[in-house]
Amino acid sequence: MAPEPTVILRWLTPVSNRDSFEAGSKIPIRFSVHDDTGNFIHDESVTVTITDENEQSVFSATYGTGRDEVRIRESAEYYIVSWKTPRTPGPYTISVEFQGILVESLLIELR
Repeated sequence: MAPEPTVILRWLTPVSNRDSFEAGSKIPIRFSVHDDTGNFIHDESVTVTITDENEQSVFSATYGTGRDEVRIRESAEYYIVSWKTPRTPGPYTISVEFQGILVESLLIELR
C-alpha cells in the first residue's frame, strides 16, 4: 500500500502576516497547497470553514466559481475565498479540509 501523499499548506497574505483584523471587514483568505515535491495540488474537494470561540461555524465555503466560493487560481498556484467577517470581536479559527480531512487551521482575532 502506498503511503499517503504529504500535503503542505502555506497561508498567504494578509492572513500570513497578521493575526488581527477589523471586525466587520472583508478578508481574502488565500493559501497554497503543494505536495512534498513542490507540485501545486488542484483539489476541488476543498472546504474552508470558520468557527467562533464556541466552535460554532460562522462561515463555510466549498469549491466553485462564485464570489462566495473557494476559487482555485491555477496559474498563480493558490486558493482564495473572501470572508465578510462578523461585527463580533473575538477569536476565530480558519480551517481547510480536503476530502473531509483537516489539513491546516489558523487562529485569528477580530477586534
